[in-house]
Amino acid sequence: MFLNRSHLILATVFLAAVASLSAALVPEGWTALEDCRLAQADYADGDSFHVIHRGRNHQFRLYFVDCPETDMRFPERIEEQMKDFGLDANGVVAAGHLAHDFTSHELSQPFTVLTKWEDARGASAQERFYAVVFVGNKNLAEELVRSGLARAYGMYADYPSEVGGRQFVAKLRRLQNQAARSKVGAFAQSATIPPSPHEKNRPYADPQGIISDRILEEGVRSIEDDSN
Repeated sequence: MFLNRSHLILATVFLAAVASLSAALVPEGWTALEDCRLAQADYADGDSFHVIHRGRNHQFRLYFVDCPETDMRFPERIEEQMKDFGLDANGVVAAGHLAHDFTSHELSQPFTVLTKWEDARGASAQERFYAVVFVGNKNLAEELVRSGLARAYGMYADYPSEVGGRQFVAKLRRLQNQAARSKVGAFAQSATIPPSPHEKNRPYADPQGIISDRILEEGVRSIEDDSN
């Protein structure tokens, strides 16, 4: 069945509207990589992984969160995570593998990467960039924290806006406290007592490489997290 001229015009207008709507959902300065898949053969942990998009391999690290380490290469980071998750070093590494498995499962279907191509230099020679990752309507960083497999501690992003980014940090901190109280994920064997909702995050220093001066503490300095 062939479309007549009026149907073709309506179809063209509809597709143009959909394209405009999709573009409007991507904030200025950000790039959306849609229909991505996880590069299974490459190294990955809960918050850092390789992505295949249109045949190219990109390495990304999540904004906003930090998952437990999967090995002992970075003792300073392990020591921080021991305090925040209330675990010994072996417990942190075990939790890191849980986070890796969680992310691998979540990214087993096509997903969307939003990035500003900010440098998140890691241990490998390949460039690594910070990103926000969505699987459908679910934000991967948020789901990791909700599941007790990440802490609200990492590189800040003005996504989808400066105000929205600060609100998202506040939400992550509430979710982390809830995960600690509920003893889920890394907190299942933890003795950690959730911090005061007004406690400020420590500055984020990445021992794997040089990062931007815009650290999480600067992004949340003015936030007073409510208890709702």
